[in-house]
Order: sequence, then C-alpha cells, then structure tokens
Amino acid sequence: MKAQKIRMYGANQIKDEIDDIITQLISCGLCIKQNFTSIKDVGKNKVVSWGETKDLSIVMKNIDYEDIYNTLEKDNNYTLKLIDGSLVQMMYKFNRNHEIVSHRLGFFPCITLQPLEDDHELYSRFDLYADIMKNNTLPTIFRFDFDEDSKLHIELDHAKSHVTFGQFESCRIPSSGPMSPKKFIDFVVRNFYHTAMKDFDLNFNCKNNFERTITENETNVIHFNFN
Repeated sequence: MKAQKIRMYGANQIKDEIDDIITQLISCGLCIKQNFTSIKDVGKNKVVSWGETKDLSIVMKNIDYEDIYNTLEKDNNYTLKLIDGSLVQMMYKFNRNHEIVSHRLGFFPCITLQPLEDDHELYSRFDLYADIMKNNTLPTIFRFDFDEDSKLHIELDHAKSHVTFGQFESCRIPSSGPMSPKKFIDFVVRNFYHTAMKDFDLNFNCKNNFERTITENETNVIHFNFN
C-alpha cells in the first residue's frame, strides 16, 4: 500500500487547539495545573509541546511506575495535570511544509488518590469522581504515538500510528492515523471521566484533521479506527 502524504493543519493550529483544551478543563475544574504550549524550532522541524520539556526517556526505562510518575510530576514534564493527579502529555512535530512528522499523546495516571483524600467536598462535588473512586478500578498508562519515518514502520508489528497500554514493549495496537489533540482528550475524558463530561456538558468538537496511515493488512487485525 502506497504511503499517503500527510498534510492538513500545522503547528499553529495544534497549539491553539491544545490551549483551548486546557482552558476548557480549567474552567470546569478538571485541570488543576497546566503548562500552556509553545512552538520551538528543532532542526528543520517545529515542535509543539509544553513549556520546557525535560528528558522523556524516563518513560521507557525499566523502573517502577511510581518513580516514572513522580519524576514527570516533579519536573513539570506534562501538558496538564488532572484533578485526580493524572498527567497528560501532548507533543507534536511538523516539518517546514506543515506536514506532521510525529506525535506523542500520553496519559499517566496517579496510582493513589491519597494526596486529595482529605478534601471530601472536592470528591463529592457533582459526583465527578464516581468513575475513578471504585475499589475495583485499576489506572492504566497509555500512549497514542505516531511517527512518519518509514524506516521505523514494520507492518503488523510497528504501525506508524499505534496505541500502547501498560508500558508493554510489544503492545502496539494499530490506529487509523495521527490523532488530533481534541480527539485524544475526548477519548480520555469520555472513557475515564465520563461523569464529569456529562455534568459539565463537555464537547471538544473533536474532528480529526489528519489523513489515514494504516495499511490494509493492519486493518485486518484489531485496531483503533477514527475519523
């Protein structure tokens, strides 16, 4: 299958979209800390990310997840921090032709609610946390990754667009293509903060503006498909 050229919207539009997400989540109380986005020139590319990005290799190291989370949180190495402590990362890279080169969309849950346990009023407000306070829930780290580099693409093993759950090295579930910020945050809030989404009537108008990169063979296995 011939690769499709990916050219839709660029760095400025992505920056505005992420900042709009942050504003919405602050206004309803779901976001308690944030790093508004910046655009930086890195070589021939433009990178849209949170303030000062630190070394992200910590995420891939074979160390306790608690250490990974604590390092990201201490270094402010995220786009936004949600009310339960979960961290969200959104990073995009574009070339000089405004074509997407890669993205990193990550969700890093806080494994304990203890820091906020004493704030009973906060937890009871509108039952916002009915989704996350049950004893049988298990927070799960996941990432939506994309890289247009054909040298990294191995069909049915390492799709250009893929989803990874739980830090499993070989977990790369194909997805239909690069994902817009609002499509990603809609996935997060709709599935893990659904009560809050309904109570605040959140609507991220999550049209996806990127072309598909999934191959025909990759569509024949279980995959994420979105428009």
